[in-house]
Amino acid sequence: MTFSLFSQNNVKKDTLNRAKNTVYYEFFGISGSPYSLQYDRVIYQAPSYYINVSGGFGFYNYGGSKKYSFPFSINSTTGKKNNHFEFGLAFIYKNEENQKYTNPNVIFFGPKLGYKYQKRHGSGVFVKSGVNFMLGTIHLQSKKTDCGLFGCDFLDNLFYLLGVSVGYSF
Repeated sequence: MTFSLFSQNNVKKDTLNRAKNTVYYEFFGISGSPYSLQYDRVIYQAPSYYINVSGGFGFYNYGGSKKYSFPFSINSTTGKKNNHFEFGLAFIYKNEENQKYTNPNVIFFGPKLGYKYQKRHGSGVFVKSGVNFMLGTIHLQSKKTDCGLFGCDFLDNLFYLLGVSVGYSF
């Protein structure tokens, strides 16, 4: 006769069952481009918050100006039901070919805040809106030699990006 030392009542069930992957289209937002495809992955979850990373690709071609962007962010998302508050830190590598910029290769960084609708359990529709505050820039290949790491027009590069996203979580 065998006796079990562990009861099923002591085993904690995973009640979170949150969708860990999301693919979404973002209109402007972190990429700064109207054409942006993003991927989001939950890397840690607790009952009232989770940590996620996101990345993607944005493209824009208008009037001879071509812009490519590769955004990345790490975020903390709070909320126990379907409505969430998201805050995090964003980085964007951008290459913009036009007459305005002497250096098309730039990395922007700064905090982000937003609202997210995402089902707490299982897969479903994903909607997000937010603002990204780009506080700094790093010029990677500046043609101006006396500008330093943050470039000659550092204050001109402080800006914000508003965005709306729609996608699917699974």
